[in-house]
Amino acid sequence: MKKILVCVFISCALAQAAYKDLGTFGNTYDIVEKDLLDEMNKAAAKIDTNKLRYKVLESVKASLQGELNLPYCKENNIREKDISAIAQYDIDIPEGDIFIPKGTKASDMVSKKLKNASISYYIINLDAKEEIEHSKTKGLPSMVLVANGDMRDERLSHFKERYIISDTLAKQLEIRCTPSIIKVSKDTLNITEIKLKRKEKK
Repeated sequence: MKKILVCVFISCALAQAAYKDLGTFGNTYDIVEKDLLDEMNKAAAKIDTNKLRYKVLESVKASLQGELNLPYCKENNIREKDISAIAQYDIDIPEGDIFIPKGTKASDMVSKKLKNASISYYIINLDAKEEIEHSKTKGLPSMVLVANGDMRDERLSHFKERYIISDTLAKQLEIRCTPSIIKVSKDTLNITEIKLKRKEKK
């Protein structure tokens, strides 16, 4: 016990000695260190907030604006496309006890509830009054893809969900004109093109 107390005493004495001011040797210099927060505030002060706000608003506005110039549908037409994903080779994952034989369809691996589900969209050009009126027809999809126009347009209030369709997505879904209806179910994509009576030609 005495040995332990002696060790503690010596340790404290050494700590105190180390902490004492042993004097100053040689030249001394002030340490100048920039305050990070201060630098950030200075940088922020240089930003033109009005210009930044304008850029942000323009960016948001652009994301809500459809600019896909599709022609009007010239005839009523229904097309069907096989979109099934098929395993090109055996997929074996021992760690997860998973084996998917070659030729298996992706739709065969989902639950019956999901397998029987479908989703539909109405593709519209807001520059065409005829399409806006037609979109209110009963039995049409409750979701819309805006090809041309502002998705915030109040004339679309009867749709539950609104989205902008890009050129890339339009090509993938093979959307060629407006108005059209696409329906995705199981392994099939159905595209219905609708001819409307119009005052103007396109």
